[in-house]
Parts: sequence; C-alpha cells; structure tokens
Amino acid sequence: MSDPSTYEGSHTWANMLYGAGATITTEAWDSSVKTNMSYSHAWGSAPGTWLVTGLFGITPTSGGYKTFDVRLQPGGVDEADVTVPTLRGSINASYTMDGDGAVTLDITVPANTQARVLIPTENTSASSLMVDGISTESELVDDLYLSVTLGSGEHTIYGGSGISEDSSELKQTENVVYRTYGTSWGSYETDGNLSGSTGQAQALYRLQMVLNTRTDGGIRYSTHVATYGWRDWCYDGEVDSVTDKMIQAVKIELTGNAADRWDVYYRVHCQTYGWTDWVKNGEMAGTVGLSKRAEAIEVVLVEKDGDALAGDWDGDGTDTLGMRYGNVYYFKNDLSLTYADAVLSYGKKTDEVLVGDWDGDGVDTLCVRRGNVYYFKNTISSGAADEVITYGRTADEVLVGDWDGDGADTLCVRRGNIYYFKNSILSGSADQTVTYGRSTDEVLAGDWDGDGVDTLTVRRESVFYIKNMIDSGSADRVVSF
Repeated sequence: MSDPSTYEGSHTWANMLYGAGATITTEAWDSSVKTNMSYSHAWGSAPGTWLVTGLFGITPTSGGYKTFDVRLQPGGVDEADVTVPTLRGSINASYTMDGDGAVTLDITVPANTQARVLIPTENTSASSLMVDGISTESELVDDLYLSVTLGSGEHTIYGGSGISEDSSELKQTENVVYRTYGTSWGSYETDGNLSGSTGQAQALYRLQMVLNTRTDGGIRYSTHVATYGWRDWCYDGEVDSVTDKMIQAVKIELTGNAADRWDVYYRVHCQTYGWTDWVKNGEMAGTVGLSKRAEAIEVVLVEKDGDALAGDWDGDGTDTLGMRYGNVYYFKNDLSLTYADAVLSYGKKTDEVLVGDWDGDGVDTLCVRRGNVYYFKNTISSGAADEVITYGRTADEVLVGDWDGDGADTLCVRRGNIYYFKNSILSGSADQTVTYGRSTDEVLAGDWDGDGVDTLTVRRESVFYIKNMIDSGSADRVVSF
C-alpha cells in the first residue's frame, strides 16, 4: 500500500506519497491521469480504513459495536496505534513487537461493549495469553490466532507472534514494471496500463523495464530509433545510451526461467496508425522505415500452458474463450487479442472445472468439482459458490448438458456404459438412468437434432453413434468422420 520500493505504479497509493510527493490522498492516481488534480481529496483515503480493518482487524460483530473483533495482523510492522470512534465510545488500540515477534497489545474497550481479541501465533499448541499480567486460557482460531474475550476497560495482552501471516489476505503480484520518457519520465506502470500518451503527438525517447517476480530470469528490450535503427538489448532496468532520437518500434523478451513460465505480450501506439496488433516474445511492435514515432506502449505477462475454456460469458449468444491458470480465470467476450474482459479467482488449483448455464439465464459460468462435491457459480465473479451439491462418486466421469430442454445445464455422471442424469442442481438420486454403448467408448454430449435437448454420442475410432433421446437402445444415427 505504501511501500517505498524501487518502483511505484501510477495506480498505487505509494505513488501518491513517493512519486507525486503528496502528503495526503490526491484527486487522481497521478498527474498523467489528471493534470490539474487536487492534492487533498477524500476519495483516495480508502487505505485508512484498511489500517483499521486489516492491520488491526477492528470490525463490528453486532450493531453499534456492542461486540467487535480485534484481529491483529502486524505482518512485520513493529508498532502501530489506532483510534476508532463508535457510538459507544472510542476503541483505542496500540501494539509493539519484541525481538522474538511476540506482541504487546494495549486496548481500550468502551463501556457496555465486549471485544474478541485475536493475536496471531505460530505455535498451534499454545493455549494461553497474558491478559493484564495474568495467564489466561485462550482459544486457537483457524490455526492462526489465539483468542480471548474482554469486557469494558483498559487491557494489556501479551503473547503470540506478530510475524505470523494470515495468507488468505495476501496476494502475490508478478508482472512487468515499465515506464517511458517523452518530455520527462512517466510513472511506472504494470499489467497492461498505458505508458506514454495518445493524441498529443508526443514521441517516446527512452524505455525502461524490470520483471517483478520470484521466478529466476529477467527481461530484455530493444528499440528501433530514428537514424540508428535497432539498438542493442537493454536488460532489467537499463536505459539505452541514445536518448535524443525518437523510438519507432520495440522488441521485448523474457530471459531465464521466466521465459519458460510466461509469454510477454505488448503493443505500441504509433503516429498515424494508432495501436498496433498485440505481439509477443521478441516480435516487433511498431514501424520501421516509415519515420513514424512510437507514442505509447502497453505490456502484460500471460502464463503459458493454461487450460482453455469455451462459453457464452456475457449472454450474447456467442461462445468465446477463457483461460485458466491454477484458480485464476481470464474471460474474453470476443475473439480479439486484447485484454481479458473479466478476471477472477475461484476454487482451488487442484479442482476439476466445468462450464455450463446452471440457472438458465443464457450466461455460462463455472462449477468446480472436488470428488463428488460440486460448487456452482451463477455469475462471472469471485466469491463463495451460489450452490453446493453432492452427486455421484469420486471416480465418476462427469458430463454437462441440458438434458430436459428447460434452458439450464445440469450434470450427468458416467460409470462404464451407465449414465445417471440430473435435471436440477440438487443433491440426491438421478432423475433418469440409461445404458448406452460400451465402457471403452469416448462419449460426447450435444444437441444433435436441434430440439433444445442435449443427448449422447459415443465414439469408436472414426465412427460416431448418435442418440437423439435420453434413453437406452440403438443409435438414431451413425456417421464416420
């Protein structure tokens, strides 16, 4: 949030403090977004609430703070204090950490209220905290915290370990960090944000990049500049020695293990032509031999070896692509090579993922499977499942289709050549059971006759045995392909 590291992307509060030199939150992220911005604006003060709800974890658990939690998570910050005004009086809290990471927390609990205080611990066998100088039995919560409940008054709690991290609140960001020089150095950018300008006839003269990742490797970049042509590669934050000739084209590559893990995509905004197509991994973006200036650049990392998904993610009647990398999903609503239209996290990396229109609204969404438990989402969003059911067995093969023509997709599980169909997103027995084909067949699901009902086809090498009804018996049609 406010780490004065070697770079601060323009869309960060760190940039407000260290890049823009502000002492309070500004009207816009950066002067490149709004040239006449105010340096005292309330909208950017959200980090202040995070200090209360994150670092100190002070949140009400009943109306008017009659009861509340103090879930301390220093994360390595040695000391801090906060005052939270409530209808029942102020909650005052301050803590310090000693050299071993143990925490001393001083807290004022307002009259007629009760606080549950949670102190982080690395010792899951611990069972007590020192409260006002007395060893007090505590409860282990989530294998992360020791918890005690306190009434009104001033209290001092000692114990635990402030360096224990609740990883559910942490996000590791890995990306390319880049900036450009037109009339001056712009802010550092990441994740495909624009560096430079459009519509201002301003050329770029310098380019600088670093790779922000825990993976071994780096990034190198070469520019084609007026008069000199292609320049030697610059590596990991270097700036080319030619600084007075406009850049016309760019090539970017990853090095080391980073090149095995990611593709680097980039595009350039050129004089006359506007944005070029996206290119990747050392291909040229820009123009050569046309004397056209490069005015802006966008760069993004894309993990390799993701799993491709297809579905109608926006309900427009057309299927488009999605990519899965672990438990992160990138959705496109058209087939152009541009940014994802939606990015979300859902489930676990080890989950099997299914795609279907589970509520019949015309939009395909996700379901993740763990054994015989299914977690359904009805919107393209992160967060908890909308429906959770148990169906079939862990070893079953699962098919998705609209088996009764009601417009909503449901599940079918296969055991050998026996198929168990469900017509609703509910646990319990199958609505219909049929036997079809052989246990060694490859099976496909689809609406083969256009009647709105999905049925089965089994494949044996190049021969397909198509059924147009959910029943046992012979194929309605046999084709070779």
